[in-house]
Amino acid sequence: MIANNVVYRTPNGFGIQVRGNYPDPDTVVEMPVRNVIVANNTVVGSSLSGIVVENTGTDITVVNNISAYNGSYGIRGYYNGSGAILPGNRAFNNLAYGNGGQYGNTSDTIIDFGTNNWEFDPGFQASQTGNFRLSSKSRARDRALVTYAPGIDIAGRKRPSRRAPDLGAFER
Repeated sequence: MIANNVVYRTPNGFGIQVRGNYPDPDTVVEMPVRNVIVANNTVVGSSLSGIVVENTGTDITVVNNISAYNGSYGIRGYYNGSGAILPGNRAFNNLAYGNGGQYGNTSDTIIDFGTNNWEFDPGFQASQTGNFRLSSKSRARDRALVTYAPGIDIAGRKRPSRRAPDLGAFER
């Protein structure tokens, strides 16, 4: 599980990248990455895409994340040229905004973008100073699926069990 992270200003790459170990030249045995949940992360200002799942991943779930103001896509399925496109990758209940593109695959269907992938301003309190907590007027509040949300947020706050938690790494 990759959860409750704030990834900010990665100057030469992706914010979060999920990939197997091929086609690396020193690979002896090709191994895909399997059964990873990428949940409740806030990714802002990466030079490339915010969250990337490569074709060497299978059964990857990307859910409850905020990916904003990245140089390329907010959430992207990426074909690395290795040949195989592994199945079962899905992204739903995420927010992408102000990226070079919001959701997409480089070729074929690497990620199935299901329901409730939104495109609106996340309403950070003060993103220009690195404060990515949600403002009181943010539409990203109360939109996360409790099934995938970690019990506490990045700051140690308990996430609610009687209402929907907030998207991203911070709970109000």
